Amino acid sequence: MEKHDKTITLQIQPKGKPIPRLPATVTIRAAASPREVYERIAAQTGLSIDRLRIHKGSDGSVLSSSAATVVVAASSSASSSGLASASLASAGSRPGERATVMITDTITDTGLRDGSVIRVKDLGPQIGWRTVFMLEYLGPLLIHPLVYYYYRYSEASARRGGGGHGLADDGAAAALASTRQRVVLGMVMAHFLKRELETVFVHRFSAATMPVRNVFKNCAHYWLLAGLNIAYFTYRSPSPSRPSSFAASSTGPLSHLLSSTLFLGVTIVLFAAAELLNLGTHLALRALRRPGSTERGIPRAPHAPFLAFELVTCPNYLWETVAWVAVWAASGFGASVALFLGVAVAQMALWARKKERRYRVEFGNRGYRPKRWALLPGVV
Repeated sequence: MEKHDKTITLQIQPKGKPIPRLPATVTIRAAASPREVYERIAAQTGLSIDRLRIHKGSDGSVLSSSAATVVVAASSSASSSGLASASLASAGSRPGERATVMITDTITDTGLRDGSVIRVKDLGPQIGWRTVFMLEYLGPLLIHPLVYYYYRYSEASARRGGGGHGLADDGAAAALASTRQRVVLGMVMAHFLKRELETVFVHRFSAATMPVRNVFKNCAHYWLLAGLNIAYFTYRSPSPSRPSSFAASSTGPLSHLLSSTLFLGVTIVLFAAAELLNLGTHLALRALRRPGSTERGIPRAPHAPFLAFELVTCPNYLWETVAWVAVWAASGFGASVALFLGVAVAQMALWARKKERRYRVEFGNRGYRPKRWALLPGVV
């Protein structure tokens, strides 16, 4: 029999809870790709490939279902790195475990032989990453205009009835506050609309799905912190006892500067530049991955040094941060925007450091130049 015609039979066991209609064995060509094992088992169980995870019975390593086949083997070796950590995160390994990453092409390349045992885990209901992104960004797009116009309607009603409160009764102060609020609303709407469009037309995801149960946690960051938190404290009418921002509580030259048309104009220019640079980094990262693949390339943009790929590990996070600093300034340095910005930067810093460790291992012998700063030059 020719080598490419040789078949092997793998013994199948469930990992965790029983899986209905899970076959006891699967016979497949030795030269087949690991993805074909997923396809065969998915067809017999009626579950999607994205819902399944297959482990080698011998060492517990994970057989990847992606087109670019990667085996992630858990171990206690001290030679692992950020790449291993990132891969293990997707493979569901415990924190602190190490890993060995091996690119494979066929079933036999993974070390599986005739009679080998594989263990199949049902990951539960899944949802596409693209859908998750769309849901995350939808929250602020709905919440901000609703809250903004609710407060404007309440102000109009109060004034018609002879009411009103604090600075809202002062025409000049109300006009300044309204201008700042409109600028913040426009920035937030532009930012998240851009994110939605990038999700549809730009981003190529390394993982197809995530567990449905994680959607609520992911959405909370945007719906609550970027949505309700910023909208409630930014768009309400300021008063001496309840200032909406640092600018509203300031007096003298500083207050006039923060409320000036020139200052707001500078924040708008800074915001627009940061958003365009962020888009540029996303387009550069998109070019590193072929459609439908999960391959990674060295993140760089030699034709556009202003994107800062040679300065920090994740320039997309850098320009995201600059954009939100502009929003914070436009809000009069409001505490609610500062809270969201602080949480976002802390999370992006963790991701950026992990990516730097992964890049050094994965591309260290392929010309990757290690970065001193992962996110913010001189800071992180």
